[in-house]
Amino acid sequence: MKVIVVHLNTRQDGAIPSLDAACWQDGVWTDTLQRITPPSGRGAKRGEDSADEAWTAFAEHLAGGATLAIESTTTLERLDEMFRGAVVWPDAADVLDLTQMARILAPEWTSVVHLPAEAAEDAEDAAPDNPSRRLWEALTDRALRLPVHTLQQMAHIALFLSRPFADWLQWAAEQRQARAGLALPEGCRQIQSLVFRDDPAAGLAESGDAADGKRMVRTSADVDAGDTDEEADATGAPSAGDVDAPDASPARADGVADAWPLAEDLLGPEGPFASRLPGFQVRQGQLEMARAVREALDADAHLMVEAGTGTGKSLAYLVPAALYALSRDTRVVVSTHTIALQDQIEHRDFPLLRSVIEHPLELAVLKGRTHYVCMRKLQQEVHTANWATDPGELEAYLRLLAWLVETETGDREELPVHGRMHEVWSRVQSETETCIGKRCPFFKPCYYFRARGRAYQADVVIANHSLVFSDLKAERRVLPRYDKLIVDEAHHLEEEATRHLGDEVHWGAIAAMMQRLAREGGRSGVIPELLHRLQGAESAAQRVAGPLEQLLERLADVRKCVEAAFTALAALVPPGQSELRLTPAVQSAAAWQAYQEQTQQLGDQIRELERIAARLEDAAQVDDADLSGRLVDARGFLMALTDQLRVLMEGAHLADEAWVTWVQAGPREGSASGPLRISLHRAPIDVASILREYLFDATSSVILTSATLTVDGEFHHAVRRFGLAGAQKEGRLRTLTVASPFSMSRQALLCVPTDVPELARMEPEEAAPWVGESIVQLARVSGGRLLALFTSHALLRATAERARPALAPHGIVVYAQGVDGGRTQLLDAFRKNPRSVLFGTQSFWEGIDLPGDQLVALVIVRLPFSPPSHPVHQARCERLEAEGLNPFAFHSLPDAVVRFRQGVGRLIRTVDDRGVVVVFDKRIITHAYGRTFIRSIPGLRAVTGRERDVLARAAAFLRGQRTPG
Repeated sequence: MKVIVVHLNTRQDGAIPSLDAACWQDGVWTDTLQRITPPSGRGAKRGEDSADEAWTAFAEHLAGGATLAIESTTTLERLDEMFRGAVVWPDAADVLDLTQMARILAPEWTSVVHLPAEAAEDAEDAAPDNPSRRLWEALTDRALRLPVHTLQQMAHIALFLSRPFADWLQWAAEQRQARAGLALPEGCRQIQSLVFRDDPAAGLAESGDAADGKRMVRTSADVDAGDTDEEADATGAPSAGDVDAPDASPARADGVADAWPLAEDLLGPEGPFASRLPGFQVRQGQLEMARAVREALDADAHLMVEAGTGTGKSLAYLVPAALYALSRDTRVVVSTHTIALQDQIEHRDFPLLRSVIEHPLELAVLKGRTHYVCMRKLQQEVHTANWATDPGELEAYLRLLAWLVETETGDREELPVHGRMHEVWSRVQSETETCIGKRCPFFKPCYYFRARGRAYQADVVIANHSLVFSDLKAERRVLPRYDKLIVDEAHHLEEEATRHLGDEVHWGAIAAMMQRLAREGGRSGVIPELLHRLQGAESAAQRVAGPLEQLLERLADVRKCVEAAFTALAALVPPGQSELRLTPAVQSAAAWQAYQEQTQQLGDQIRELERIAARLEDAAQVDDADLSGRLVDARGFLMALTDQLRVLMEGAHLADEAWVTWVQAGPREGSASGPLRISLHRAPIDVASILREYLFDATSSVILTSATLTVDGEFHHAVRRFGLAGAQKEGRLRTLTVASPFSMSRQALLCVPTDVPELARMEPEEAAPWVGESIVQLARVSGGRLLALFTSHALLRATAERARPALAPHGIVVYAQGVDGGRTQLLDAFRKNPRSVLFGTQSFWEGIDLPGDQLVALVIVRLPFSPPSHPVHQARCERLEAEGLNPFAFHSLPDAVVRFRQGVGRLIRTVDDRGVVVVFDKRIITHAYGRTFIRSIPGLRAVTGRERDVLARAAAFLRGQRTPG
């Protein structure tokens, strides 16, 4: 195979563009051409004779059948435009798109600047002036690490996407076979047509030696609560008859519970953390919290701990949790809100703990089932690829096949799941409804069961709030049985409970579910595939062909009915609004009547769909495992669809005063004729009673911790909202406040300009000029390194538009959320470029760690009050008023204070940090409640005055000069 790898050099000074090219043939570089331009008469200024010769050689390579490899198809368009007439450029379908290849083989580095260090250095030595060549070499190296079978499988699929790419993958397969034969890479395994990375612990688990022979005490309720025999076999967990229930206060069989060290001793000045780990700092607050957690676990008590930033709270609960689990031969579940905290516990904190505890200690991270890929469904989907398959889906299949060889977890978090990958993932994700258990050829190595098995064998299980509430909603059939729960980032508890204990249905999600069954006019999807396969199936299975054909026809009617229902809901939302709370007052509207008519029709449709699903379930009892699996898939997809249709129907019932129902509507995607963006939501108004009954009363000990649980130094707000008032009266709730080791009076300064307009009363277009100019002045003072937190996307965009051109002459770049990229991408860019400012909304108010000089100025544009028009907020305020309470004091203000504290917490991350907080919302000093915000940050000094004077004092503070209070 002969390829000419091209990099286009363009300059801003108007100079003639040039090309760097290198000819690659069967793994060897045969020619290198640098800074080549077309000769005279061919569209460019005449170069030197050597340049003419280089261009001639380049043109001969192309004319001689070499495949062109370029950075992207956009580059090809530019080449054709710049060098039109100088050479005949190939069509886009006949070139190798390096960016596309990188998205498939290595999405973590889609250009040479993102190459791994070792790959970049090796490629740099060979091609210092051609970034495309360096990327090509790295991609070739990555491909040659894949097994032969995977490369051949990818080549077959790539044929429907790009013939040159398919040829290159086939070349890589032949090279790999010549070097290593058909042997699989170490740690890989093949079942049927899929090669995947095997579970390193699989051999131990199958031999009965998993988890170092550690015996996990599980009650029969573990199995009764949801473990089928198949799940127990897969996880290594005992069945109901294999273990006796422990007594009310379990202890280790060897009776050595009292011999275990205390958590605070391990973390203390004489403990192993201090003696063995260089740089470990003993923190008094951490010791206090560790002791409180240990005592609460031992006493079957609930505990709320507010631990300020820098306390080291993750180790403060992880150490006593691990010791409790080991000493009682049980498990403790830790729940977080963010993936970042899960990663910190798994990769930083737990390895530290394991290094100082001289006893086998196991941790497992468990996520919701749909986070894991189902290899059986992936294999089925890959087999359906053809010339009619969407190019984005083909690319997703290729990426998934390459990823299987790399991943040890099968977790979608390792993939960029957006665009077509999002649609494909919904068809290949692991689901209870589509699992065929032991009949599945991938049953034993199943990624989900691997994770579940590790969770059953672990001492500490890391989950997230979403999974914990899914477990509660499913009557504790999702997580392994537990009786001790630690909730970090607990200030999100009410919000997550509201979201997960309620229901929502989106038009886009229902449309995607129907596409899993049939798409592309009935040419693709599980139903057309089944109809094709049933032609040669057993007679028992063939009998379901009729209902499947009926289902194809019925889906079209269902789609029309659902779209009409959503269209009617969208018509209820007034112009200029994005959401509407549904109350009995809407029932007289014509659009509501139209919606109700459609839901009545949906009732008949659902009954027919369920009848067909029952037929599919009966037909799935065939000996052909592949056919059985596909029939189960069809039934599972169909039942998931009917579940969503029921939620859509339930919106018509507005009489339940315990629930709030609302519609959210957005502009159609792409154009006026694009897909609807409409959704229906239902949520419980009061989650406190639900949390009390299903979480706190049903769990012997729940530890809640966060840096922001109190308001004005009291836990009253959280106790009431979380449903813990009863436990507090009974003496089962303990509280502890651990101060941050940081000195806010020395390290931070709060600046509030008094000559600012009333931003809270202004439209984004009115406020943006003032906010933009103020941020520009502050950014010049701070030299960048500024984070501006907004409560409005519209104001953020308008301000960014103003600030960007004003800061550019000063060499300061603006990164704006939703304009310049996503959260992770923007944070990475901000960290790498100190001469930058970052604009963010809700997700940037917390979970961001920018220590040292990465962040020295924090702007809070408006105090973070919840939108008063949000339906849940409205309903809860009405409920408080009915109880004779002040909604602002009991709901709006406490919520805003917690978010404010989270936002301010982004600034000071270590004892050496120093920075200023500038609040442009002068309500913090002009309204009485403003003092609550200021008091919520102990030690933080406030300076007020005209903006010019405040900025001068901020500049002096950042220079290290003393600033009078």
